[in-house]
Amino acid sequence: MRSINHETPKNEVYKSLRIIFKKLKIKMFREDGGLMIRRDKGRHYIKIKDCEVFGANIAYLRAIENMKLYEWADYLEYDRNRLSELEQGWQDIKLSTAVKIAKKLNKSVAMLFDNSFRDDPKACQSKTYEEADYLQVFSENASRAINRNERNKSQLFSDKREVSARVISRTVHDPRIKTLGWIASALGTTLSELLLTDKEKKE
Repeated sequence: MRSINHETPKNEVYKSLRIIFKKLKIKMFREDGGLMIRRDKGRHYIKIKDCEVFGANIAYLRAIENMKLYEWADYLEYDRNRLSELEQGWQDIKLSTAVKIAKKLNKSVAMLFDNSFRDDPKACQSKTYEEADYLQVFSENASRAINRNERNKSQLFSDKREVSARVISRTVHDPRIKTLGWIASALGTTLSELLLTDKEKKE
C-alpha cells in the first residue's frame, strides 16, 4: 500500500483507508469530505457536522456556567448519557430537540448552530430565543435559496430529491439535524442561515 501524505489525492486516501478499515472490520463513513468514525460495541457512529457545532456550543455554555454534566442534564431536562454524546457531536437530534434546548437556554436557535458562537459574544450569544415555527422558518429560507440558485431542484438535491422535497414542503414534521444540514450544504449555505427568523435578519 502506498504511503499517505498531504499531497496524496483524496480518492487515493479513501482507497487506502478503506483497505485498512476492511482488515479491522470497521465500516468507513464518508460525508462532505470528512471522515469521523467511532466503533462502540459493534455499532458504528459518524460525527455530524451541524450537531458537532451545536454540541460544542452547548458544552461551551456549560463551561461558562461551571456546571457538571449531570447538573447540566438536569437543567436541560436531558438524559445525561445522551447529553455527553450530544456535546461531542455524535448524536443526530431532531429539530424539535434543538429548539427545546435553545428555549431552555434562552439562546437563538440559529446562533447555536453557528461556528462563530464561541468567538463572537456580542453578535451570537446576545441573541435570545424567539418563539417561532422553526420548520417553517427553515422551509421558507430554503425555498428562497432554491429560487436564487441557477440549478434546478433535481440538480441541487440529486439522489435525495424526495427527502428534501418532503422536508421543505413540511411533510416531514420533525426532521433530523443531519437532513437539514445536508439540504443547507446542497444549497451552498449553512444550517444557521436557514434557521434565522425574519426578525433576526433585521438585527
